[in-house]
Amino acid sequence: MLKVISKISIDKVASTYVGYVRNNKKDLIEFVDSTPPPESDKKKKWVIIVSSQIGCPLRCRFCDASSYFRGNLRKEEILSQVNHILGLYPAINPNRIEKFKIQFARMGEPSLNPEVIDAMLTIREKYPQYIPCIATTAPLGSERFFERLLEIKDHFADFQLQFSVNSTDSALRDKIMPFKKQSLKWISRYSERFYSSGKRKVVLNFALSCDSEIDYDVIGSYFNPKICIIKLTPVNPTRNAVASGFNVTEDYNRVYSSLKTHSENLIRRGFQSIISIGDMRENTVLSNCGQIANILATAS
Repeated sequence: MLKVISKISIDKVASTYVGYVRNNKKDLIEFVDSTPPPESDKKKKWVIIVSSQIGCPLRCRFCDASSYFRGNLRKEEILSQVNHILGLYPAINPNRIEKFKIQFARMGEPSLNPEVIDAMLTIREKYPQYIPCIATTAPLGSERFFERLLEIKDHFADFQLQFSVNSTDSALRDKIMPFKKQSLKWISRYSERFYSSGKRKVVLNFALSCDSEIDYDVIGSYFNPKICIIKLTPVNPTRNAVASGFNVTEDYNRVYSSLKTHSENLIRRGFQSIISIGDMRENTVLSNCGQIANILATAS
């Protein structure tokens, strides 16, 4: 079902796997075994990041995962990514890990694949305390997925929902993500429906280059800081980001300084803000989303 053909690792940070499904070497997917710092200890925090589609149909300008699209993954193909990684560590019981998270956030848009929810519920049967994470751009046509998400979210002890917003300017947002998607107003209203008091806030993610601008008043007019948290991440130097003219850099201090300015402005407006840069070595080993599969697909 899943044939792994490549692995790139950063010691005590993450391993990215590339494989193919359906006995077809063109059906390439990526998935990640992550043990994030500062713990770098699987018994304390273990994150597995899986693909939900073979490539991605949305063609976001900064993402290499959109270099091809060959359809949705079946539930069993999603589960096979999780099982492959867990099988490498038979001595570790995920039910005894302090924080065990599975992110549907690698290649593909999870809300366009209804079998993602089936996979989430199947994983829960064996690992009832795991934390599912959905990272989505909220494309039009995925409304039923989001309604189902409301129906099942409370089946989990914890749940992380992240919307990739990326810009407060509607024209720029359409340029970065050139497909029909839900408005900021829709995301705001859905976040209000999704959030439960005392539970994890809904994450609004902005992937920013060094010269990106955010209208903090727009964020404040649409989103409630009691419901939403703002995450700021850099646009990584992928093939598509460079080709699309994003001002990207691998200078950590420059990246951090740029995001810190935005973060401080958001905090002054009452929002909790997270700066999420990750390990800059990921750029060196091409472990950002879609980079390895993009190269392999181009070479084949």
